Amino acid sequence: MGPGGSSPYARRQHALRVTRSPHHNASGAHNVVDVNRIREGTDVRTTIMLRNIPNKVDQVMLKGIIDESSWGKYDFMYLRIDFANDCNVGYAFINFVDPLDIIDFVKARGNQRWNCFKSDKIAEISYATIQGKDCLVQKFRNSSVMLEAEHYRPKLYFTENGPCPELAGEEEPFPTPDNPSKMKRSCENAEHVGLFTPNAGQHFRDEQRRRRSQFDRGTRFAAFEEYDYDGALPRNLFVSQ
Repeated sequence: MGPGGSSPYARRQHALRVTRSPHHNASGAHNVVDVNRIREGTDVRTTIMLRNIPNKVDQVMLKGIIDESSWGKYDFMYLRIDFANDCNVGYAFINFVDPLDIIDFVKARGNQRWNCFKSDKIAEISYATIQGKDCLVQKFRNSSVMLEAEHYRPKLYFTENGPCPELAGEEEPFPTPDNPSKMKRSCENAEHVGLFTPNAGQHFRDEQRRRRSQFDRGTRFAAFEEYDYDGALPRNLFVSQ
């Protein structure tokens, strides 16, 4: 018997009942979006996670849905796609310019049915772990997902209060990778866990294979050839014997 006279089995059953309760929030209290705290200015987070998205909703459709209440008020959106079937996996990340902009979106979409594709799913909104446009850009710019087709990638958008209000709602160019090592690791990790198609990061693997093949020849010329390839020496370098 455990504390208070309850057995381990009884405690497990109680835990299951709590977990399955319709009022239980899987994201935890810390990630709950409380519009009152937003109004008071005590919660200034801007990035949310939108869950229970019907799997057939694509990027264009989701943007249209968000724009109904929040056009020009968000600068980042990423709808996660399963490359095996080209459908979304049920969640997306959205970053709003101002915390107050989240309120209208929560009122419009929070706990609402999607009314598309005959889906009974109800939208759920919580705060994301990674917060802010800058942090999101740094996370994804060196990710192998940026090597995939356009509709798989996270998107940036111009906003109505940004430097180019006349372009509000239109896509903003995503910064290019700035860390080849991170990109390489991302490609390798994605391949190992099966998240991405084999083409992702193929040029990184080809480069590594080329480099290994040169050194594996085990000659002095191999080392010079590698050095020459990187542009450090002229291509007509001759090594006397």
